Amino acid sequence: MINLPELKAYVKEHPNQPVAEIANNFGVTKQFVYNARHRAGVSVPTPKPKRSPKAGLQVVRKKTLVEKDQRIVELEKQIEMLKISPNQEIRYVATPDQISAVRRLESELLDAKAIIAYLERKLNGAPV
Repeated sequence: MINLPELKAYVKEHPNQPVAEIANNFGVTKQFVYNARHRAGVSVPTPKPKRSPKAGLQVVRKKTLVEKDQRIVELEKQIEMLKISPNQEIRYVATPDQISAVRRLESELLDAKAIIAYLERKLNGAPV
């Protein structure tokens, strides 16, 4: 069996010889030869792949950008209004979806109140 110091010395004398050829001549694995090359200081570093300029960028739809731009414009107008008249209150305008959600929750709340009233009367022994 070959020992590492002999292989290191051989690799140092022949730094350009292919790894597969050295492995066949000495009857060792390629990894053993790579290890010996590294310890002898003649290993060739592998180049790192270059990152593309678009790496890490997120895809944003144009529609989303337009919506955000419009919201930014609205907020800037509100800021200007506050600078002009700081005591003026900014009113929040609800969307139709938000209004329908509130109405649905109100109806659920009324139903829950009716059930609670019924159960309270039942609990107190009143005929229902």
